Amino acid sequence: MKWDEVCKDTLLQDLPYKVELNEWGNIVMSPDSNRQGNLQTKIASHLMSHLPDGTVLTACSVERASFG
Repeated sequence: MKWDEVCKDTLLQDLPYKVELNEWGNIVMSPDSNRQGNLQTKIASHLMSHLPDGTVLTACSVERASFG
């Protein structure tokens, strides 16, 4: 499977969790865990204390051009 196929598949749109493709084109779903959320908070807090004028994101989307 390729990203353009994932994006076009109506069954995969508006999912409440993250979807990624591994190196073989298989869909991998990675639900967040409490441990991951705790670590994200600690790292974000540390970064904010050292970069008071900056912006810290704990998650962000990535958009790429479709090649076809």
